[in-house]
Amino acid sequence: MKRYTLSNGLKLVVDERKADTVSIMASVQIGSLYERGNEGISHLLEHMVLEGTKKRKTAKEIASEIEKVGGIINAYTHQERTCYYIKVQKKYFSLAVDILSDVIQNAIIDEKTLEKERGVILKEINMSLDEPRIKQWISFYGALFPNSSAGNPIFGSVKSLKSITRKDLWDFYKKHYVPENIVVGVVGDIKNAKSLISRKFSFPSGKYKINKITDPNSKSITKIEKVKTLNSYFVLGFKTARRNHPDSYVLDVIKAILGRGQSGILFNEVRNKRGLVYEIGAYQESDKSFGVFLIYLNTEKKNVDLCKKIILKELALLKKVPKKEIDEAIGYIEGSTILLHENTEKRVDDVCFWETVGDARGINSYVNKIKRVTRADILRVVKKYFTKPTILILER
Repeated sequence: MKRYTLSNGLKLVVDERKADTVSIMASVQIGSLYERGNEGISHLLEHMVLEGTKKRKTAKEIASEIEKVGGIINAYTHQERTCYYIKVQKKYFSLAVDILSDVIQNAIIDEKTLEKERGVILKEINMSLDEPRIKQWISFYGALFPNSSAGNPIFGSVKSLKSITRKDLWDFYKKHYVPENIVVGVVGDIKNAKSLISRKFSFPSGKYKINKITDPNSKSITKIEKVKTLNSYFVLGFKTARRNHPDSYVLDVIKAILGRGQSGILFNEVRNKRGLVYEIGAYQESDKSFGVFLIYLNTEKKNVDLCKKIILKELALLKKVPKKEIDEAIGYIEGSTILLHENTEKRVDDVCFWETVGDARGINSYVNKIKRVTRADILRVVKKYFTKPTILILER
C-alpha cells in the first residue's frame, strides 16, 4: 500500500493487489455531521453530482459509459463523508478515473434536475418515517444525540430540504469538493494509478479549512414513540469510542460476541432458547468523531420488558465472558474481514475510511489489534461505556 499527498493537497492511497477488477473511490470529507441550518444538503448534492457534467450531460450518459463495460458506479452519504465509487475490469481503469474525476470537478447542478431529485428524496423521507424498520434508527440517533447534528437524519427534514436552493448547492459544492478535502482510494492490479490520477485530479486547491467538530454530547433516556406497526421495535445503545481510540477494537469484539449472526449470545438467548423475537442483533460503529454501540430487536409488544431484562443481564455477564466466546468472536472478525476484502469495492471503501480517520495502513493492522483483545479489556470497556443506556421503543 502506498500513500501520497498530491501537490494540490489531495490524498491518494493505492492498494495494489492481484484481482481481475479494480475499484476507485473519491471520499469527500463532508456529511450530515457538519451541516448547520442546511440539513440534508450533503445527501442532496450526492444525488446531483451524478446527474450530469459539462462533458456528460445526463445521469444516463454517466451510467451508460460504465455499464456498457459491465461496471458499477454508485455513491452514498454518511455522517462524516460523501463517497463516490466505480468498479470495473482492470483494463477499464482509465475510463473509471476519467468519469470519477469528471463528476467530482464538473457537476452541472441543473435547476430542473434539482427539483426532480428533491422530489425523490422527499418521497424517501416520507417512506422512511412510515417504515418502522428504518424509523427506529432515525429516532434512536435523535434520542442519543438530542442537541447535536450527530442526531440528525442524513437526508435532512422535509422543511430543510425544501429550503435548499440551487445557489446553496453550488456554493456548498465549490467550498467542500476541493482537493485537500478529498481522499481517493484505488484497489486492484494497477501500476500507473498515481500518474493517471495526478493528471485527472489536478484541479486547484481551495485553501480549505478541514471541518472540526466537538465530541457530540449524548443523553441517557427512554423514548417511546407510537407508530402504525404490528410489532414493537426496540433499540438500546450507548455513545462509545472513536475509531482512533484503542477501545474501539474491544467494542468490535464485544459486538461479535453478542451479535455474530446466529451463533452470537443474543440470538441464542433471546431467539433460540426463548423464541421472543423475530429479529435481534448488535451494531458497533466507531468513526472519526464519535462511536455508537447498540442492540436492536423486533418483537411483540408484550415481550419488550422481558427482552430488555435479558439484554441488560447479558451485558452485565460480559464481565465474566468465557475465553472460548472471545476466541470465537476474534475468529469471526478475522474470517469475515478477509472475505470482505476479497471484493475490491468493499476494500476500497475501508481504505478510504482508514485514511480519513488517520492512516489507511490501519486496514492491515486491524486484525492483529483485534487478536490482542483480552477479557480484562472487555471488563474495562463494559464498565466504562455500558452504564446508562439510551432506549428507543416504537410501538402501536
